[in-house]
Amino acid sequence: MEEKQQEVSGRQDLAKIQQTAEKILLEIHKGNSTNKQQMAKSFFMGVFYALGATIGFAILLAVLTFGVKLLGGLPVVGNWFVHFGKYLHTSSF
Repeated sequence: MEEKQQEVSGRQDLAKIQQTAEKILLEIHKGNSTNKQQMAKSFFMGVFYALGATIGFAILLAVLTFGVKLLGGLPVVGNWFVHFGKYLHTSSF
């Protein structure tokens, strides 16, 4: 009698293990099907992040340039370009 109870108990344990394994396989399958969605989402997030950073940098650069022009420019940098231009015209390569 005890043998039959152990056998029934063993079958129940095997059934639970099988159900658990099937649940795990289903979760793995779900994860694989969403990988494409995850990759697409990550790609577009990267594209829009780069686009936002580029536009933000362009706006910042425009504001800084406008501010420097309002202040009369940067004479030190302007003089450097003048001297550099003269050097290029006088030097021979």
